Amino acid sequence: MLKRISSLLVLSIVLLVFSIPSAQPTAAQSIAASVDCSSATVSEPVGIRGTLTVIVGQFIIAQVDGPIPLTATYAAQDPGTIITVFFDQTLVFQGPCSPTTGFNPGDDRVEPKPGDRIAVYCRGDHSIEVWGIDQNSQGFPLTTVTVDQIVQQGKVGVRLGSNGTVVVKVDDNGQLSVEWYGSRYGNHAKCFDCELIQRAIALRQPTKPTTNVPGTVPH
Repeated sequence: MLKRISSLLVLSIVLLVFSIPSAQPTAAQSIAASVDCSSATVSEPVGIRGTLTVIVGQFIIAQVDGPIPLTATYAAQDPGTIITVFFDQTLVFQGPCSPTTGFNPGDDRVEPKPGDRIAVYCRGDHSIEVWGIDQNSQGFPLTTVTVDQIVQQGKVGVRLGSNGTVVVKVDDNGQLSVEWYGSRYGNHAKCFDCELIQRAIALRQPTKPTTNVPGTVPH
């Protein structure tokens, strides 16, 4: 009798183990970030939404929400200051910052940073020229987008065959960004400011109609 009870107990445990669903861990996505003493940028994976938080000591010095690519800017810190950067709950950088002002490729690209795979040029004819950078640091042209195209569509996507797709866009706050994905060089993105282009976009944006309050005289 005792032997039969023991056998039933073992069988019950085996059935219980096989009846519990096994949790499959979600594959972690690689988050690419570049950080200097005045800005932090998360460039991959493109399109994922979240919160970028920058911390010095015990204080949050910058925080911004939105889809990747995402850039947080802050007051310039002294070189060597320990900066911690989170994207949501993921630690993406922690270490001493160094200024990027010394990095100058000498070709007038916008906001160059070491390790960039995208080079952006703001041209005097109100166009944005986008270049890719290969593994040997050699640049090659991808596409050129005009201010008129951006104003009309908000974002411009250009398919380039084996070189993937480039998307140039402006958000509601006037922040410009370029996304490059689907090429043999992987997916990359870059946020940037260009006063010439941003001013031209703002001037060409259609004005919103004025809503008159009843009883008032329109001016």
